[in-house]
Amino acid sequence: MTELFAPDLMAVSAIRACTPRFRFLLDDISKQSTDALLRRAQVPSDPVVPLVLFALREARRPLAFCTILAENVEFLEEVAMSPAGLDALRSILYYLSEVTGSDAAGAMLSTLRSAKATARAKENIMSLAEQLIAEGRQEGRQEGRQEGIQLLLVQLLTSKFGELTTEQLLRITAASEAELLEWNGRILSAPTIADVFCGGH
Repeated sequence: MTELFAPDLMAVSAIRACTPRFRFLLDDISKQSTDALLRRAQVPSDPVVPLVLFALREARRPLAFCTILAENVEFLEEVAMSPAGLDALRSILYYLSEVTGSDAAGAMLSTLRSAKATARAKENIMSLAEQLIAEGRQEGRQEGRQEGIQLLLVQLLTSKFGELTTEQLLRITAASEAELLEWNGRILSAPTIADVFCGGH
């Protein structure tokens, strides 16, 4: 950090003594074993830290992450029976799905079937995974519906008023479903495209 300051300022010992000094530390968890990561729990029986470390190590391989959980039964039990563990698992499965574009919750369901965990632990995690899958489907349906309304609006506007500007297309893309429906409802009676978007105001 000292190189960021003027040399004459760093010549003052009181200032130099208060200047922070940083060093780079690389913690390469890709080379750490599963057991080593499990031992990193801050508190015994706290599954959150190892869970996050597994997710970081296996971020590109959701199935590998799920397999680690299924094969480490004691750890799986801790995750399943802890509210913090389930919350962390929910966030991680969502993150892995977003990052990789894969179905991490589905992978969790399939690997759990062969796990030797208790029925209660399996039930807790399977319930969480099924909930995430259902939310994903609902989100997909909602996005599909909104895209359909956008497409219809663009087609109708283009048919009536001619080619749309980039600004108009961006406005349609950024609009809520309620706005899109309102604009669709104005097309037939609107004399100009501005009236569609502004309602004649």
